[in-house]
Amino acid sequence: MECICNSPDFIFVNEKGEISRGWNKMKVVISRLIKATEWRKLTINEISSFRSGDEVYSLGLATWNFNLNDGSEIKFNEVWTDVVKIINVKLVYIVDHAHDLTPFKQNLEH
Repeated sequence: MECICNSPDFIFVNEKGEISRGWNKMKVVISRLIKATEWRKLTINEISSFRSGDEVYSLGLATWNFNLNDGSEIKFNEVWTDVVKIINVKLVYIVDHAHDLTPFKQNLEH
């Protein structure tokens, strides 16, 4: 949580398009994820970034693998955008957006 901007202005958009605002909401999201999974693996497949002043904007493709506590596995591909900013000599996320590409891909295959 140290890399998340501790502000009510922080924005998180999850893979389903649900918007959460603020550090406290993000902490709840991350805590639920950690409690529901035995392990998590994130593979960054592609990334593009550019800097503007004290902010860095990034766009990428990634693959998530989760092993849930019940033994089942979940895998999905996402496109993500992030904005990080230097605040008090520390790089922190001010926007984190992820979108699950898996349903879109499955719809194209049918």
